Amino acid sequence: MSYRRMLSAFIIAMSFLFASALPASADETGGNSDVGAFSAFQCIAAPGPGTWNDNCIDVQGTGGYVSTVRSFLTGTVAPYFPADVCNVKIDVWGLTSLGEPWSDTYTNNSCGSGSLGAIFSPQRSFANNSYMCSRTTHSAGASAANCIIIRL
Repeated sequence: MSYRRMLSAFIIAMSFLFASALPASADETGGNSDVGAFSAFQCIAAPGPGTWNDNCIDVQGTGGYVSTVRSFLTGTVAPYFPADVCNVKIDVWGLTSLGEPWSDTYTNNSCGSGSLGAIFSPQRSFANNSYMCSRTTHSAGASAANCIIIRL
């Protein structure tokens, strides 16, 4: 297993431990993980074109500084073939260290084999214990918010 996959699995596992300590607003999110000394990646189930679909978020940064956020919708058709993923809207949002909301949206009007998404570059600091979230919207519906907890 690669280092990145082991780290991702560890971060996802740890998110379940932190779930009980999350504020009440976290109940509308589909998942939570942490960004601190390392960057974080996680996927949650989402509506989409395949038999199995995920809304994935990959937050790159250190401490409260977020350099990039990658969000995408993946689709797999049984028994394990990539689905054609088309026309996905991606929303990302968070709370800056100045207490100001930050958000960005991108609509992908094309198709991809297996996944379709966008890369955002906030290049700023976000508040400690706040969330960096993503939502993917496909003609099959919108995903729950997939959130990474920002920790200094």
